[in-house]
Amino acid sequence: MNFYQVFKKAVGTEKKQAILLIVLSCIGFVLTLSGYMSPHTSYIDSGAVAVALGLSSILLLLALFKYELFDLLPLAYYSIFEFSDYPILILSDSMRYIKSNSVAQTVFANLLKDKAGLSLVDIFKDEPEFMRSLEQKNSCFISRSVEGEQLYFSARLIGLGSPKDKKRKEYGFLLVFHDETTHVHQLRGLKDEASLDPLTGTYNRRYFYKYAERLIRKAKSEERSVSFIMVDIDRFKTINDTNGHQAGDYVLKTITDLVKNTLRESDLLARYGGEEFLILLPYTQATAANVIAERICTIICDYDFWDGDHIIKVTVSAGVSTLESSANLSLEDCIALADSALYRAKEYGRNRVCSATGYEALPKKIFKKENKCGDKNYK
Repeated sequence: MNFYQVFKKAVGTEKKQAILLIVLSCIGFVLTLSGYMSPHTSYIDSGAVAVALGLSSILLLLALFKYELFDLLPLAYYSIFEFSDYPILILSDSMRYIKSNSVAQTVFANLLKDKAGLSLVDIFKDEPEFMRSLEQKNSCFISRSVEGEQLYFSARLIGLGSPKDKKRKEYGFLLVFHDETTHVHQLRGLKDEASLDPLTGTYNRRYFYKYAERLIRKAKSEERSVSFIMVDIDRFKTINDTNGHQAGDYVLKTITDLVKNTLRESDLLARYGGEEFLILLPYTQATAANVIAERICTIICDYDFWDGDHIIKVTVSAGVSTLESSANLSLEDCIALADSALYRAKEYGRNRVCSATGYEALPKKIFKKENKCGDKNYK
């Protein structure tokens, strides 16, 4: 009767289970009853009933297991594990790798292949920071390149323990990775908006100050020099008035690219304002900074800025200041000195570099060839 009640309420696979349970239970009941109702008591003692009951019991068990009546919950857990969108690793209590789902095998293909039984430390030996954070149960972060796309994951270690077993803490662990790629891109987008100049794509003044302050503190502690170059486009207003603001924007973007290609990877370029750019040269002495500034002026002077079917000739002036390890100058002092040196370069005819020595800006001509940039004041 109980199975019949289950059958009435069941749907789908559960209904099939109920039908099999009813049929096989009835077979067992009929066989047992026939044995007791037989006029021959020897029939009860014979092995026929026992064999028949045994067979019906076996069939009943097979039906139960075939339709996973007993294994339904583990099957559900396995399905979640195997078809999860996130990488999952199963680890032993000694943190050895046992199994992973299909997503983990895709993301960590080279790391997990034929690595069953290997310690997690050995598998992620090239990610020491990740393992250190994982061992300390802190928030862990790891990035992987999958089919040319850089993916970012946070990781969490989940203990597999039994609430009934008070003596043993964990039987094993699940290492679950959550995809944070979209979140990382969103944060980077916000950071870029806050730190980049929208027109030229280089850093803005706010980011420059934040970065330079940190670098100056580090340079002073290591007793090393830091140099600054202030670059200004000569007669930029004339370019805008004569050729239009679109041409002016084109000049700004092109000069940004030319300067970036001139600098080292460790150098920092920022748009300081309008047509002014500020360059930070880490661990660079005055002589080397002047060479870099002169190279920038030369490259821009020699470059042909095409506006439609005609060329715009552009020059820049530059002021250089250097913070020596022994000098007691702030970031604002260094920028003010570079700006003062730039002003001197403008006074001495533009298209040249001036260096600030101490608090005094001294002019320095950088070209010895004939005027190539059309500057009447050029010498």
